[in-house]
Amino acid sequence: CLIEPNWLEINRLHLNLPHLASEFNGYRIVQISDIHTDKWTNQKRLNRIFRLVNQQKPDLVVITGDLVTRHS
Repeated sequence: CLIEPNWLEINRLHLNLPHLASEFNGYRIVQISDIHTDKWTNQKRLNRIFRLVNQQKPDLVVITGDLVTRHS
């Protein structure tokens, strides 16, 4: 399917954690998943993902799940 590989979604979640150290006020974590690098992945697609991640100005980037598709 050609839709899902191009479907990128950004969801923002603001958490109020009253017991978290004040040094983390405004701390930004970007979590990305399901990149599925495979034979269909090209540099243009990866650059788009990286650009969107960097636009969020993260303090930390976490990559979870399905970074590589099987047999790639």
